[in-house]
Amino acid sequence: MLIRTGNNIIRLSKAGGRVKSAQEEIDRLRAEKQEIERKLTESRTEDYVERIAREKLGLGKPGEVVVVLDDSKIPNQSFDSAQDGQPPNWKLWRKLYLGF
Repeated sequence: MLIRTGNNIIRLSKAGGRVKSAQEEIDRLRAEKQEIERKLTESRTEDYVERIAREKLGLGKPGEVVVVLDDSKIPNQSFDSAQDGQPPNWKLWRKLYLGF
């Protein structure tokens, strides 16, 4: 009887762990569902549709001129950091226009 009671206690303890794990999974899925619902609501707005049309499709409003730049020809240099021993662009422009 003592062994059987001990086994039942162990089994209940494991079941409690599974319940806790399942509850954490439910909480995670609820948060994910809320995020998906927020994105869905956002995607139905006019601003979102316009932004996607501009960014992804390269479209513009009537009368606007759309300029598409080739990303491979744009140097990957941050505003302040110098790469490959060259000064940043803002310093080059300053020197060109201001002379120092």
